[in-house]
Amino acid sequence: MTAAATDFESMLREAISQAAEKASGANEDLIRIASEAADAVSKVTQEAATLELVPIDVDEDERATYQLQLRRNKSAAPASDLGVFRLSIGGYPIDRWPSRSGWEAAPETPERQHSNVDDLQGNFKWMLSKPDSKLVVLVNSLLRR
Repeated sequence: MTAAATDFESMLREAISQAAEKASGANEDLIRIASEAADAVSKVTQEAATLELVPIDVDEDERATYQLQLRRNKSAAPASDLGVFRLSIGGYPIDRWPSRSGWEAAPETPERQHSNVDDLQGNFKWMLSKPDSKLVVLVNSLLRR
C-alpha cells in the first residue's frame, strides 16, 4: 500500500467519524431542547400535562423521526399532535412538519428545515412564547379547565 493510499484511508476514517458525531449531535440537540420545553410545560401546568418527543418507527428509513405530542395526564384522551421532526442522514438539517398527517401525506416536503441548533431552538422558543401557537393554545385550554 502506498503512502498516498494510507493517507486517503486516514482521511476517510476521520471524515466518517466526524459525520457520525455530527449526526449524533443533531439528535442530541433535538432531544435536549424538547426535554427543556417539556420541563417548562410540566412546571406551568403543575404536572397536569406532558410534552413528549415520541419516536416514529419508519420501516426502511434510516433517518430518526419523532412526533411532538402534548398529553393531558390522568386522561384517556389522545395526545395532541404538535408536529413531526425528521433528522437528515447527516443530522442537520432537521425537517419539520406541522402534523403527523402532513408528514404522512408529503414525507419529502417539510414545512420547515432547521439547519442548526440555534434555528431548532428558535422553533421551540416560538412554540412556547407565541399566544397563537398550537402548544400555547392547548396549554391555555388545559389550565382553564
